[in-house]
Amino acid sequence: MKKNILFEGICRKKAITLAISLFFAFSGATAQTWTKLNYPERYVNKIFIPGNSANTIVVAGDNLPPIYEEYSFGSIMYYTGAGLSRGYRISNDMGQTFSDVRLDTFSIRDFLQLPSNPNTWLAATARFENEGGILVSTDAGQTWDVTERCPNNAFIRLQSGGNRVYAIAANKSSSLRSSQSIFTDDCSSGPGESVNALARDISVSPIDPSRVFIADQFSGVRISSDSGKTFTVNTNGLENLRVLSVLASRHNANIVYAGTDSIISITASKGYGIYKSLDTGRTWRKVGAPNARIWAIAEHPTNQYYLAAAGDSTGVWVSGSQGENWENHSSGIPANSKVRTITIPNLSGNENGIRIIAGVQDSAHGGVYMSSAITTSVEEIMGRLPQLSINRVFPQPMSNTAEVSWNMPIGADAIIEVSDITGRKVFQSKRFYSQGEQRIE
Repeated sequence: MKKNILFEGICRKKAITLAISLFFAFSGATAQTWTKLNYPERYVNKIFIPGNSANTIVVAGDNLPPIYEEYSFGSIMYYTGAGLSRGYRISNDMGQTFSDVRLDTFSIRDFLQLPSNPNTWLAATARFENEGGILVSTDAGQTWDVTERCPNNAFIRLQSGGNRVYAIAANKSSSLRSSQSIFTDDCSSGPGESVNALARDISVSPIDPSRVFIADQFSGVRISSDSGKTFTVNTNGLENLRVLSVLASRHNANIVYAGTDSIISITASKGYGIYKSLDTGRTWRKVGAPNARIWAIAEHPTNQYYLAAAGDSTGVWVSGSQGENWENHSSGIPANSKVRTITIPNLSGNENGIRIIAGVQDSAHGGVYMSSAITTSVEEIMGRLPQLSINRVFPQPMSNTAEVSWNMPIGADAIIEVSDITGRKVFQSKRFYSQGEQRIE
């Protein structure tokens, strides 16, 4: 579907028409249902899809949730032991069947596959308040060295960028750990200064690995542009909010997403939805999922328009407009269960929509759910867009060259065409343009 605006100018010898068309890679809204997969644990911590496999799903889950995770200003407690912490299971047929438990008795909070060596996997473990560490497998999760590296840390997130591995430890004011050797010989607080942040999440830009973003429970998003050596605090637009999740876009180096809520008492919090930054985290604006606690945000691996968010008791939120607008797609997920983790497999991303895998936490209905194809509503999104307008064409009248500036109401692929009076195209360009004023010559 496209939206056009025409600008007519007069060249010195002939009339020309300039056309700008915006193209969006999604179609009308469709109903969908979620199907519960045959995964037995009721509290899903992480869904991990290895980058070198199209059909493999790795799921970490427990039979008892941590306490104080949602509300408390104090420490989160992660329970462990036989029958409670259940390690992980692997499916090699996209969730139709799952293996027996591996790393039983460990509570696995996150996985990381090293880009430089896809057979090397890391697992973040957490026990009680400040126990746990990092486990390493060198054969893609078949066997593990169960000696915890960087011990005495309840690790909840792992990321890599450049030649460094980053880990976030819960319940510590200086929660960032970093290593150039997979934590074999060091467990430092980072490559530079100690980061005074009670962190919930971390994201390293896939486009520019020097940019590191930390979701700080009390200070918005902390940003590093030097691979974690120094950090600045940015709360412009995130004032008084707790940031639960952060995601640096793999498709646009300037875009960052944040999932938020706000603690209103020791035993209560309120969701505040999804925020987006177009300037690498310096300023933020709310884009969707009102009243939802957002525990995780995921991008489609290849389609820049599609994202999904884990919205706790509000279910799953989906965007087909590069995060500008969000819709709730939760039909089939049990009411009041909590969606805490989410991923988008690289199965599709075209006009037929996408599939999403969600991790649900609930004593009766928790587990792994997969959606049927989901698409978002173009008509609703287009109705919210401000007018697409051309700001300036110079010179007037036109000569053989001209400078054109216009306002893009949303980041999107655009086709720029110039035609003469007979309708013959004399110029065409198609590429992605970000939101805001654009200029070509």
